[in-house]
Amino acid sequence: MAAAVQQYLAQLMNSSGSHKDLAGKYLQILGKAIPLSGAEQLEALKAFAETMVNENVSLMISRQLLTVFCTHLPNLPESTAKEIYHFALEKIQPRVISFEEQIASIRQHLASIYEKEEGW
Repeated sequence: MAAAVQQYLAQLMNSSGSHKDLAGKYLQILGKAIPLSGAEQLEALKAFAETMVNENVSLMISRQLLTVFCTHLPNLPESTAKEIYHFALEKIQPRVISFEEQIASIRQHLASIYEKEEGW
């Protein structure tokens, strides 16, 4: 299923349409990735994060969907969420100016995880 999510993301990234339609399709893909489990979930969510920061995806869509993405991650197992947070921060780094709000949210959630683990 993770491969299917990656395929859908690649197709959408190269498609055209209204921002509203594309955002809706990306949300559907995110909705398919969240309920997966284990390695499949991890790979699907990493692919989603990587697609959102790709320069071929509209900045308006990217910001909106990364915000939604960040709201779903705290509900995941902490080890999965932590790995995805680190991955997302790494991928967002080249475009840090464009995603300041989303980066702040990711860092805040990551700090909460480290506080629970007492990983100062």
